[in-house]
Amino acid sequence: MKSCAALGHSTVILCELKENIRRGSWLIWLPANLPELGRTNSARTENASRCMRFFKDNPPKIGNSRFVKPPAEFSPDSKRKFLWGYVPAKERLLLEGDEKVTWARHQLTFVNEFFRYNRQCANRQN
Repeated sequence: MKSCAALGHSTVILCELKENIRRGSWLIWLPANLPELGRTNSARTENASRCMRFFKDNPPKIGNSRFVKPPAEFSPDSKRKFLWGYVPAKERLLLEGDEKVTWARHQLTFVNEFFRYNRQCANRQN
C-alpha cells in the first residue's frame, strides 16, 4: 500500500504543478523537467495524464489542512483504469427478454444461395 500512497502524493504534486505552469507550456515543460516519467516525450506526457486522471477519479477529502492530501483508499475501478488503461467489463446476468432474436430470411436469400452454388459448381468444372 505504500506504493499507492506514493502514487497519490505524486499525482497531487503533478496536478499542482500543471496549475502553476503557464498556459500552453505544460507539454514543453513536462518532458524537460520530469524525465523519470518515460523514455520518450509522448510516454512522459501519457504517463503524466494517466496520473492526473487517477487523481481526478479519486477526489481528495479537503479538511483543515492547507495541503491537499490524497485519499486513504482508492476505488478499485480507478486502480484498474490506471494500471490497464480501461475498466474490464463485468459479467452481466441473463435477464428475461435478453434472448437472441433470429431474423426471418429475405425472399432474395434463395437467389443469392443459388448463384453461390452455381459459381461453386462452375469452379469445380474448371
